[in-house]
Amino acid sequence: MRNPPRRRFGLGSVLLAASLMVMGSLPLPNPAQATTKPRLVQRRYLRVTSGSSASVKLLRPTTAGNLIVAYVVWDNNGSVSLTDSKGYAYASAVGPTQSSGDSTNAEIFYAQLVVGGTDTVTASFATAITTRGVLYVYEYSGIDWLTPFEAAVAASGSSSSMDSGVLTTAAVNSLLFTGGASNKLVTRAGQGYRTLSRTYGNLIADRVTAPAGSYNATGTQIGTSWIMQLAAFQAIGNDTAVPSVPTNLQASNVVSNAATIAWTASADDTGVAGYKVFRNRIQIATTTQTSYTDLGLAPLKTYSYAVAAYDGAGHVSARSTPALSVTTPSNPPPNTNTAYPLKVSANGRYLVDQNNVPVLLTGDSPQALTVNLSEAEADAFFADRQAAGFNVVWVNLLCATYTGGRADGSTYDGIVPFTTPNDLAMPNEAFFARVDHMLTLAAQHGLTVLLDPAETGSYLSVLSANGVTKARTYGRYLGTRYRSVDNIIWMSGNDFQSWQSPGDDAVVQAVARGIHDTDDRHIHTVELDYLVSGSLDDASWAPLIQLNASYTYYPTYAQVLADYNRANALPTFLVEANYEFEHNAAD
Repeated sequence: MRNPPRRRFGLGSVLLAASLMVMGSLPLPNPAQATTKPRLVQRRYLRVTSGSSASVKLLRPTTAGNLIVAYVVWDNNGSVSLTDSKGYAYASAVGPTQSSGDSTNAEIFYAQLVVGGTDTVTASFATAITTRGVLYVYEYSGIDWLTPFEAAVAASGSSSSMDSGVLTTAAVNSLLFTGGASNKLVTRAGQGYRTLSRTYGNLIADRVTAPAGSYNATGTQIGTSWIMQLAAFQAIGNDTAVPSVPTNLQASNVVSNAATIAWTASADDTGVAGYKVFRNRIQIATTTQTSYTDLGLAPLKTYSYAVAAYDGAGHVSARSTPALSVTTPSNPPPNTNTAYPLKVSANGRYLVDQNNVPVLLTGDSPQALTVNLSEAEADAFFADRQAAGFNVVWVNLLCATYTGGRADGSTYDGIVPFTTPNDLAMPNEAFFARVDHMLTLAAQHGLTVLLDPAETGSYLSVLSANGVTKARTYGRYLGTRYRSVDNIIWMSGNDFQSWQSPGDDAVVQAVARGIHDTDDRHIHTVELDYLVSGSLDDASWAPLIQLNASYTYYPTYAQVLADYNRANALPTFLVEANYEFEHNAAD
């Protein structure tokens, strides 16, 4: 049996995924503004005496751009991790720190880039609590959302006086957050700190620094062992340094209508937030990556490029020098070998073009092309496949983790297919426009695209969640959009192991039926299940398809021959077979 996810592309190392941090609606701080002082927004805490978790639901929705700080105290040496209902990533600021006299541990966590909303924070203990596990959660505004964390320090001891040790802040108005735990009772915080809580014998306190400098946190306790931790978080507007200038601009994948520009990353004291890209001295884009593909260029034109870096405080570097000069080549000659779209021959046994010339499908399967390549890279790939004699490429219009994409179906530069995640009724124009361009590029290189509208390895669950009506509407959207694109064969499915389930089959067929509703120009087929199948194994697909896709992990000729000799035969092609080093040890 196959062990998905599969890697079965003819792209080699070209299919490298790039990540894009999506900032949502969080605004960049204005560097002209004075530094903002951090402010406590809300707090809540919970103690458990047994079990493996503690959950705290904040009383009010959090606000976009704020910081969550959590302090955890627990009674054993097992680890603790934090999650919440919004999916924020929690980092450890300091700890775990163990008490000097017993197995009590404490740790301070924080979550940045909060997007706002009702939230429940959960601490999960690797070793079950037997006496106490306490979770304190605090929300602060006015904290730098890009690089909030400055420094931290911790100590433990046995005297009545508690001292965290010294840390150094780099700017004014830093938030100092301290947590202290005792095997008896912490009685008070040291000078300069505001006590936020002394519940359950612990101490949580904070202060906002005036100047930058060295700080510690102190307190007193009446037990025989203690822990004291201190973490510093910087305020919005503290950053004054400008990023370094990007260097080493280079161009690659230069075609008649596009070029990819890359550069060496800039440096910044708080981290580079992104880059501004300039063409002919005019800003055309921003990106968080160290490369950018410029689309919509004209052939035989010379363009000048420069790049500037910016940080989270809005400081912008000088533009790169010297400017990079790029000249686009002429348009490739149009492909005249095949008259699209393909159709079934008069005797129903093979495919022909619009001039009734028989066509033998010779294909490659760059299934993740739409999400892992730029348009310029796709054009270069298509040119390579054309030169190698291919005339078909299998491409998944929607592509997630099952066939080498990302979990949200986004492109390498962060464009998602739907403006509301996985809502088929909300297609993202930017995503489908890129697919449009790639289909055009494929046609220029004489390639038919075997286009899967929603491959079932990743998207069957999405189709099921949307239901038959939405799935059919999505199909109609695709049919309307691509009816006039000649170089397409529609192919549903992909390792469709559950096609015998009426519900699963219905939602996949709904997309195909929707395409049929608005597109009567293109051939349809479906790939069913491994280890061996043909499209007509599922009789309910017969009215929808005009091409039989043979799929086998056995001798490749056998299933193709069986499908070709069916009583209700359709033109047949081998869509997929076993791969090198996969389930073929006896070959």
